Amino acid sequence: MPDTDRRHYDHWALDKRVPVALVLALLLQGGTGIWWVSALNSEVEELKHVVEKHEMSTSKNDAEIMITKDRVLKLEIISQNINENLAEIKEILKSRMGSKMRYDNKMV
Repeated sequence: MPDTDRRHYDHWALDKRVPVALVLALLLQGGTGIWWVSALNSEVEELKHVVEKHEMSTSKNDAEIMITKDRVLKLEIISQNINENLAEIKEILKSRMGSKMRYDNKMV
């Protein structure tokens, strides 16, 4: 094939035999694709903002959970101390009631 014929086939050209309807359909399809990608991008941006809000809310909740855990731990310690003190009081009362009953039994 001569060099001039090769150049003729190497580059792309729109032939008059291509129907106008096909060209319009391709342009419409391309425009629709661009519109769809744009709408998708808008949704992604909106969801990014929602995720950022949730992340901020989650970090705030995590801090509150840590504070609540500390408070619960303190309450458990206080409750344990109260139970120990109550047990000591019961022992003291038992020992005093027991000695009083022994004393009352000797008198009878």
